[in-house]
Amino acid sequence: MATLAELLRQGADRLVELPNDARRFMTNPQAFTQLLTGKNPLPRETGFAAGAMSLPPTEMSVLDPNQAPYMQGYEQGEPFGIAAMALPVAAPAAVATAKALAPKAGRMAENYMVNQGFMPSVVPASPTNQVGLVSDANKINSPAAKTLLSAQKQAALPVSEGGLGLAKNNTPAERAAAQGYIDYYHGTERLDRLLEGNTLNPKRATSGPMAFGTDNPNVASNYAIGKQDTSRVANDTGDFANYFQVSPKDLGFTRSKTPYSVEQTWYFLDADKKAEILDKARRIGYEMPDQATGKFVVHETADKAPFSQQHFDFTLQREANGNPLTALRQLYAESGMLDAYAPKELADIYKLAGYPYQISQANAPWSSAKGVLLGKARITNPLVTENADELKSTVLPALQKAFANDRTKPKSGGADQWDKNTRYTPKEWVSTLAKDLEEGANSYVWTSIPDKVTAELKKLGYNGIIDTGGKGGSTGHQVVIPFEPSQVRSKFAAFNPKNVDKPNLLAGGLAIPIVDEDNRKAMLEKLFNSQ
Repeated sequence: MATLAELLRQGADRLVELPNDARRFMTNPQAFTQLLTGKNPLPRETGFAAGAMSLPPTEMSVLDPNQAPYMQGYEQGEPFGIAAMALPVAAPAAVATAKALAPKAGRMAENYMVNQGFMPSVVPASPTNQVGLVSDANKINSPAAKTLLSAQKQAALPVSEGGLGLAKNNTPAERAAAQGYIDYYHGTERLDRLLEGNTLNPKRATSGPMAFGTDNPNVASNYAIGKQDTSRVANDTGDFANYFQVSPKDLGFTRSKTPYSVEQTWYFLDADKKAEILDKARRIGYEMPDQATGKFVVHETADKAPFSQQHFDFTLQREANGNPLTALRQLYAESGMLDAYAPKELADIYKLAGYPYQISQANAPWSSAKGVLLGKARITNPLVTENADELKSTVLPALQKAFANDRTKPKSGGADQWDKNTRYTPKEWVSTLAKDLEEGANSYVWTSIPDKVTAELKKLGYNGIIDTGGKGGSTGHQVVIPFEPSQVRSKFAAFNPKNVDKPNLLAGGLAIPIVDEDNRKAMLEKLFNSQ
């Protein structure tokens, strides 16, 4: 039987039915935000995207010439939105595929998933039913579909019974609103790193307790496009060896999560594989060695390598401690033979030498997966930084008392100028806040919040911060800073009130990656092939 990936590829030729502008609209993070702000001039394509992203249709007058093509596009994109809420793993791919496939291919994908049991049969959405409802509970095969149905039932219960008192056909959006969730868009250079686990990792936050969010999707997209991933930079020692890594699962270490560098795995290889790598490493060279041009290949003899065998042996024994994988890095990546800033070809050289495992460059500075997490945050008792009276009467006195004798010493370095560990000591932070309050300034201290300050704010009963962005004159927006991972959900989560305190970002759904073109196809292929 054909796989989902094969069927989608068969339908990809229908992409020609969408104009180039629409395809850019579907794949570009900056253009994607036009969907949410309502400023895209393509009515049919805007409707298609709205349906695919599970957004309610925009109300338009029947006299508006854009109304008919908008609703036509919405109906064609809607199956992707339904699939997103019914499928645990393929759901993000199904929705993301709306960026790459025409409506007919999308319907073909949805029908295939229903037939294969990846998602339940659904009732198409209508003006009174903004999301698809499960048509036959007995046919639910997807755990995510069961999760959504359970959340719907739970939310329909009275508040006294742990519910939300909503209508029986309540939607995820209604459940989110009833629980106090607000928009939380987070743009990042490395969406793949952000979504590695079931929840956001606070240890990777470099400016405050958690990744900062915004209520403005355009601002989030600008961050995705223009700001480096400081969580990676903070731990980057600049060692090329750490940019080429192997999953411990590929090595058979099922209980370990920390990746190994390619060079470290040399010591886990058997004698035959070591002998093969040592032999081939000596014979790698340019396809046309006399001109030092062409791709790298394995020659029959070692005399065509771009270095003498004496130099190889010296590097191997004196500088690489007998590890030919280390020697290859030093001879190729660190000699200037490859791109000095992005020596990606080193992975190919390792493979030519016979290296057996899949090599990841996800930790490398030249890798990117730019995107926006479409999220919601629940902050029930926020510290609102615009509330100067509360800051002066309650917050500032408590912090001044807490850090009166604090001896934290200033640190150097940091991921960027906003690093919470290097910009301020707690005492300096409080002093700056006091000065800004006295002068009536829109303080920048909220852009770099030391962990000790966060701990004191928690003691005061706060579980998050609402700040204002655009302090330097750029686009004004609301900055959302939750304190705990359990406060954040994907926009496509189930929002079951019973699970409100669980630190599960997905909770029945999944964030949709808005990745750059180089990574989008690979990500979709990986998602589909996992089915």
